[in-house]
Amino acid sequence: MEAIPYQRDKEGKVMAQKTASTPEEKATPLPASVKAWLRDLDRLPNTKKTYEASMRRYLAWVNDTGRTFEELTEDDVAEYKQHLLDEGKAAKTINLYLAAVKSYYKTRARKGDENIAQNVEIESIARIPKREFLTIEEIWDLLYSVDRKTEKGARDYAILNLMIRTGLREKEVAEADIRDIDERGEAVRLWIRGKGHREKDDFVMLMKGAYSPIEDYLDTWRVRGDGTAPLFTSTSNRNKDGRLKPAAISEMVKQRLRHIGFDDERYTAHSLRHTAITLALAGGATAKQVQEMARHADPAMTAMYVHDYERRQNPAEGYIERMMED
Repeated sequence: MEAIPYQRDKEGKVMAQKTASTPEEKATPLPASVKAWLRDLDRLPNTKKTYEASMRRYLAWVNDTGRTFEELTEDDVAEYKQHLLDEGKAAKTINLYLAAVKSYYKTRARKGDENIAQNVEIESIARIPKREFLTIEEIWDLLYSVDRKTEKGARDYAILNLMIRTGLREKEVAEADIRDIDERGEAVRLWIRGKGHREKDDFVMLMKGAYSPIEDYLDTWRVRGDGTAPLFTSTSNRNKDGRLKPAAISEMVKQRLRHIGFDDERYTAHSLRHTAITLALAGGATAKQVQEMARHADPAMTAMYVHDYERRQNPAEGYIERMMED
C-alpha cells in the first residue's frame, strides 16, 4: 500500500491523506477490537478510512510473517517499523502507517491492555516545516504595519496577533465562531476543532494580549448577538460578511509579511505558528506545555521544535568559535 501525495481542494486546503491497498490487504479481516476502535474513533470519515487501510496493512504483515495478532509484543511493532524502513517507504508514509497502529494500542491501553506501541519512536521521520519564525522586533514591525482604523485592518491585526500568541492554524482560525469564545471562569478560552476531529473539543487560552484585539474588532465592526456567526468574516464584495476561508487567511498573512520585507517562500502563515512555539520555549514553557498549545498529536513533532530551538540557542559551532578566539 503506497501513500498518495497530498492533494488540495478548490479552496486550497489539504485533503485527508488517502492510501491504496493491495487486494490481499483489502481482504485482510479486522479483529473485533480493531472494528470497535474504528467505530469509536473521533475522526473525520476520510481520516477513519485512512486509519482502517493502515491497520489492514499492519494486519496483513502480521499474517504474512506467521504472527498472532493477540500475542504481539513491543518487539513485533518495532520490527514492523523496521520492515517499513527496509521497504524504502517515504518518511510521510511510515508516519501515516504508524499513526494508526499507535492510536489503536493507545486506545487499548485505556481498557487495561499493554500499550506495545508506546515506545516505538518516530522522531527520525518527524520534520519541522521549512518555515522561519519572527523575532520580537519583527513581530511588532508586522503588527504595527496594520492600519486598525478600518474593518479589514482591525480583523487582520486580530488574526495575526491571535496566530502569533496561540499557534493556531489557518483552518482553525477560519472555523472559529463567535460562540466558541468561552469567557467563563478566570481565563478566556477559544474552542477549536482538533486536527481531523469532528467536534470542537480542544481549545487555546486567550490571554489579555490575544483577546483584546478580538474584542475591539467585534465591538467596533461586528454584532455579537448571533453567536453562530463566524468569528472572522470576509470584507470582499463577493463574500461580504461570509466566513473567511483558510486560503484567504494564508494569502493575507503572506501579503502582510511581504509588506514588511519578507518576500520569501520560508515566510508563510505557518511562520506565525512556528513563532508562537519558539516564543513559548524562549519564555520557559516545557515541552509538554508547548505540545498542548500546539496540539501536536505526536510528541516527536514537539521534540523537533525543542531541538531546533536549543540548536539555535547553544550551537556546537559556538564552542569552536570560542576555542579559535583563545
